[in-house]
Formats: sequence, C-alpha cells, structure tokens
Amino acid sequence: MRDEEHVGWERHFPVRYLLVREDIDGEEEGELWGRCAEVEGLFMDAPPLPREVLTLRGCPRESLLVQAVADSAEPVRLLGDGMLSIEPVDPSNDGPPRFWDLEDTAVLAQWPTPSDPGRVDIVVGTGVREDDCWGGKRLPSSPRFDLWFSSIGGDSPAGSCRSIDGLFTPRPRRPTQPVHLIGCEPAAPLLALLSRPLPQKGDPITLWRLDRHGRAMTGYRLDLDIVEARPSVLGGAHLGGLSYFEVTANLLREKGVTVVLR
Repeated sequence: MRDEEHVGWERHFPVRYLLVREDIDGEEEGELWGRCAEVEGLFMDAPPLPREVLTLRGCPRESLLVQAVADSAEPVRLLGDGMLSIEPVDPSNDGPPRFWDLEDTAVLAQWPTPSDPGRVDIVVGTGVREDDCWGGKRLPSSPRFDLWFSSIGGDSPAGSCRSIDGLFTPRPRRPTQPVHLIGCEPAAPLLALLSRPLPQKGDPITLWRLDRHGRAMTGYRLDLDIVEARPSVLGGAHLGGLSYFEVTANLLREKGVTVVLR
C-alpha cells in the first residue's frame, strides 16, 4: 500500500493520519482501515495510577532504603518511581518471580519492627501496577521481596523486606485519557466493525503520521476497540460511498489510553 495514494480527498483539510492493518510478518501489503484529519491528545502523559498505601514489613536496618528514610539526619520522604519483585529463594522448583511498578512513592511513616529491633517497618504511599508481561501469578512458598528506587540505589536493589501489607488486594485499572482523531473516513474493514452492535473488539492496527507530502513518518502500534460511532463534526456528507464519522474507541497502548476517533 502506497501512503501517497490515500492523501487526496475533497476536503479543505489535509489527511494527516492513516489507520492501517499491517501484516506482522511483512509478507502481505498493509490494508487501509481509515483516513483522519488530525489528532488531539495522543501524546499526553497517561493519568497517574490510583494512590495506595503499602506497609513494608521487616526491612533490614543496613539496607540503603532504611538508611535513607530512617537512619539519616535528613530522612528521604520522596522515593519517586521504583520497582518491586517477589522472587523465590529456590527458582528451580518454586516458580518464576513476579514484578510490580511503584509510581511516585512517598514515605508516610516508619518504626522499628516490633518483633525484631534490627529491622524497620516502612509505610509508603504509591501507585501500584503489576507487570503482566513478566513473571507468574503464583506466590512462591519462600518469597524474597526486593525493592528498587533509582533515587537511592541506582540500578542496584535499594532494600528488601519480609512481607508487604496491602499488595495483594484488588485494585482499579489506571484511568484512561481521551484522545481525539478528528475527521475520520472509514475504509471497508472499519465500516464493517461500525455496522455491528457496539462495543466491538477490533484488530491490531497502526496509526501512521503523514508528512505534508503524504509520506508516512511515524507509526503507533495499537489495539482498536470501538465503543461508539456518530457523524463527524467536520461533516457527515457522503464521499465516494463513505461518510465521515466520529468513532469513540479504545486504542490500547502500554499505558492504557482511550482514543476518540472523529
């Protein structure tokens, strides 16, 4: 499929984006799903994760984490982004590790572990997201809890703990951020989805940004889930058998973004 072949339409605004279904293996030509005039909000930062409170039980006093938040003359209160892993003591027979991202972590309180004065309990406020791409779902029988915060440990573990209160609880998904693709002329595959009852699950698709000559510059790999369709604010008149639509859809990326196609 040549991008330049799809940039001409009888409108006062140019085509700036193409929706293309591409063959992952590169053996077949890409299939046009739609043409759009503009994008609003695609490059905004994802909304922050919901805030949660975790209690890190039994952190060793000699760890960088405890030294920074409890044993320093100027205790650290903002740890920033970090990572948590739960790894088996014996990986050969106790399953794979599990990983979580910790977003904008702040220290709320700390005190000596009641049963072990050589350790400290630390309460933090943070956003929590489990990494579904790595690790397993089963908790090891003999787990090791490790924590990374680049603000105090760089690329090395900042500390560890014996257990974490509040980690294994149901949590809401990250809120979605609306994005608008304005002036969308759907091709036959997208029209087929729009003709079915909505919401409708779609296929992996690529959103291509075009330069002023109609050549593709940057592509964004997305999963298209359509939830609503209506005539476009830029005009709903038929053009070559097709109409311009506003299509409310979810374009799922790593950060989970809701996209409104218009």
